Parts: sequence; structure tokens; C-alpha cells
Amino acid sequence: MGAGSERYYLNTVAAGREEYYTGAGEAPGEWLGAACGDLGLSGEVAPEQLRAVLAGCSPFDASELTASRLRPERRVAGFDFTFSSPKSVSILYGLGDDLVSDAVRQSHDEAVGDGLAYIEVHGAFARRGHAGAVRMETSGLVAAGFRHRTSRAGDPQLHTHVLIANLVHARDDRWSSLHASLAYQQGRTAGFVYQAARGAGLVSRLGVSFGPVANGAAEIVGMPANLLKEFSTRRAEIEAHLEEHGGTSRRTRELANLETRRAKELGGTDSAESLRDGWRRRCAEIGIEPSVIDQVLGAPRQPAMDVAEQESIRIELLGRNGLTEQVSAFERRDAVRAVAERLPRWRSPTGDRVGHRLGARRRGSRAPRQRRQSRRTAAHDARTASDRVVPHQLRRHDALGGVPCSG
Repeated sequence: MGAGSERYYLNTVAAGREEYYTGAGEAPGEWLGAACGDLGLSGEVAPEQLRAVLAGCSPFDASELTASRLRPERRVAGFDFTFSSPKSVSILYGLGDDLVSDAVRQSHDEAVGDGLAYIEVHGAFARRGHAGAVRMETSGLVAAGFRHRTSRAGDPQLHTHVLIANLVHARDDRWSSLHASLAYQQGRTAGFVYQAARGAGLVSRLGVSFGPVANGAAEIVGMPANLLKEFSTRRAEIEAHLEEHGGTSRRTRELANLETRRAKELGGTDSAESLRDGWRRRCAEIGIEPSVIDQVLGAPRQPAMDVAEQESIRIELLGRNGLTEQVSAFERRDAVRAVAERLPRWRSPTGDRVGHRLGARRRGSRAPRQRRQSRRTAAHDARTASDRVVPHQLRRHDALGGVPCSG
């Protein structure tokens, strides 16, 4: 996200108009991240404070916190990580009554916090020394979360944009830029953590069950296929684009997502009730009764993992068909993703703990020069053509690692 690009949405927030992040009728932004406390930030995001931290300045007196050698227009102000629910979960949120919708929202919000916390532990570092070769621990991230309810096509799509400022407070008590490549490397794994945590929250609150896991996510069992299709307008647009232009890779899907993007189809200040009424009318048009939501609910249960289950996963992943089935070495993030996909649907995301126990065969044994090179490569691969999504070179990164979120 380029310096000054916050004007794209913040200038209109004050006027109360719909924009990309702070949409009409959407919840106000909320300060997230452990380092917010270092700046005295908490609660609802004030536009002027967000402008300041994205510019690398104090949110209270506008004094410069970092000594950047770059011209303001060339400075990267921050990064957008998006945590997005599967379609069935978004439909449950959109069509359910107030109690069901609130339970889904709480599970989503808590899981976003878990995903961000994972990035803070494993990706929130500063760079020091010659050419930034020294990695230094920090107090965490300065981030603002913006929760949205709909896709650009107006379908139910519960997701949160987490804007991470390019600003960290290192243990040497200096503020500086984020070691961005490390944060990017952990983004996809954070998405897996989010999916596992959100699923566990829904199991404990609503007793839902989940089907097979794909790329860390799974759909709710019992949600009608025609209902999922009805509210998957963006997916249909992307698939049609791919069929017309060819390509099946993750990169071509990202480009198809960008090529088919449009302005959000939200009108005025849509309330939860008006959105729900509109979605229920669409259900009626395809012969689905709202009571279908009740059919996917069950008895709430506590999804906890015991030591034996953790050990079973560890043995599987270290076996012939585990993490080294196709590669000879792996990193912690590879292990965490694998654990998250193998959790009995759904358990609490203890994957990081299990991943740590797998550490004897991590890539950490490689030479420092090789590690630094791999980080640079990963960061380069993570930067997509998303600059075209919104003006001012806003770089977006989907924390789920697939097509940038349909929001």
C-alpha cells in the first residue's frame, strides 16, 4: 500500500459514504495488534490516527517515528491481509437469525485475532545491520481490522481486511519498517490458523459439522449445493473468465479475480435486516426456505485435542506420506498448515504447538544466506498484480493464499 493511498477510503469515511474498506452500514474499524498499545491506540479506528500510522508518524502529534530514506510517495505505507469465511459460513451469518448471526460473527472475530497473533509471533520483525541482514524481535504489529458482510456482487461474504502498518517497535526501542517478507511468508499459514479457529468457534457455539478440508477451509455439512451456487456470484464470474481465457494456476486465478472486479453493489446504508430480507427473497426464488439454516445446527460441543491426538498427527506428518512425501525439507509454517488441515473438524488450532514438535527436520538447518534468499523469493512471489484493485498502488494479500478474497 503506497503512502497516501489511505485517502482512497479515509477521505470518504468522514463523509459517511460507501468505500472499499469502511462500507456503508459496516462495523467501524477496530485497532488490532499488540503494538497498538505502544502508541496508545485502542477501540474504534479514527481516520486521522490511521492516516498517521500509515505515514509512519505518531497518531497523536504527527511526529515522525521512522527515519525513512525514501520519498513519501515511494514509501510502502502498509499491507492488507484478508481473512475470509467459506461461503457456507457466510450464508449462515447472512441468513441466520440474530443469535446465529452473532455467534458466527464472534467466531470470525476471534479467529481473525488468532490469525493475526500468529503473524505477530512468526512474522513481526524489524531489520537491522548491513543490508538489513539482522532480524530483530518487536512488540508486535500496528493493525486496523475492517469487517465486511458482503462480496462485491452483494452476496453474503463475511471477511475482515486487516491493514498492517509498515511500522514496528523493535526491542532496541526504535520504530522502523516491518520486515515485510517474513510477514508475507506467514500470511497463508495465518489463514489456516484462522480457518481452524473459526471452525472450532462455530462447533462450540452452534454445533455445526464440516465436510472435507481444501486449502485449509471446509464447508458446513447440510448446506444445499444450489444455495451455495446462488450466493457464489464472484466465483462464477472468475470461473467464466478462466474458461474464456484459459489457465488453471493460482496465479491465473488471482489475475482473473482482478480482471473481473467491480465496485461493491451496496446501496445506501444497508442494515443487517434489509440485507437479510433481500437474501431470503433470493432463496425463495430458487425454492429454498429459511428454515434450512436450522437444519445445519446441532448441539454445541467443545472441540479440544488431547495429547494422543496430537501425537497421532505428528506421527502421520513425519511418516512416508507426510510432510516429506514430495519435498525433502519443511519449515514450521508447512507443519502448521498440514496440522490445521488434519485436525478433526473442528478442533482448537494447536497446530503451532504440534508444528514445533516437528521442528527437527525443518529447513532451519540451511545456511543463513540461503534462508535470506528464500525469504526474498517468497516475498516477491507473494506480491501479486493486486495494485490494480484500488488506486495508489494498494497491495493486497489474501491470508488464505488462494484467489484474493471475494470481498
